[in-house]
Amino acid sequence: LLVQDHAANLSQQGRDYANFINTAAQTMDRLLVDLLAFSKINQQKIELTPVALEVAVQSALAGCETEIRESGARIECPPPWPTVLAHASTLRQVLVNLISNAVKFVAAKTPQVRLRAEERPGGIVRIWVEDNGIGIPAEFQERVFHVFQRLHTTEYAGTGIGLAIVQKGIERMGGRAGVESAPRMGSRFWIELPKAPATTIELPPTKTTP
Repeated sequence: LLVQDHAANLSQQGRDYANFINTAAQTMDRLLVDLLAFSKINQQKIELTPVALEVAVQSALAGCETEIRESGARIECPPPWPTVLAHASTLRQVLVNLISNAVKFVAAKTPQVRLRAEERPGGIVRIWVEDNGIGIPAEFQERVFHVFQRLHTTEYAGTGIGLAIVQKGIERMGGRAGVESAPRMGSRFWIELPKAPATTIELPPTKTTP
């Protein structure tokens, strides 16, 4: 309100101070929201149930709608999308954070994000979130999953908690998370979850004509 309604009455230095306060308050708000999300994932009861990945991905994309629209990002989600054992709301939060990062960390070009799933040995499904972003040097790839670890402190907005939420959420669901990346070559984040067992559907007996 100070910036919007009274900027004309302030000196340039006063406007600079007011804008600084405004920016700091918004940063603190994002930090608190992410800390609450991290705390919730740590403390909430996790019960694994069959979750259709196609539904989870579409829900996560809807949660990133504003970021996708403003960045002009191109999203690909080629099938197939199997069903996994997961906690639906936690999986959605994990996917939202991965998609948000994929859209955000791109330098001077249109973000291109590809989500896909593949079945791996041992009844595991690996979900990939691939981007054309700035990439991550090998020596930092493990650290990015730690709380408050940020590689780019000024160029890109963020709190350093998003990928920590990803790893904690996947761990709580009994899965794994990782990344394959190189500077200026984009990143390929992956998460792994158990494939849901196939259920047997009992059909009514076929009626025969005497």
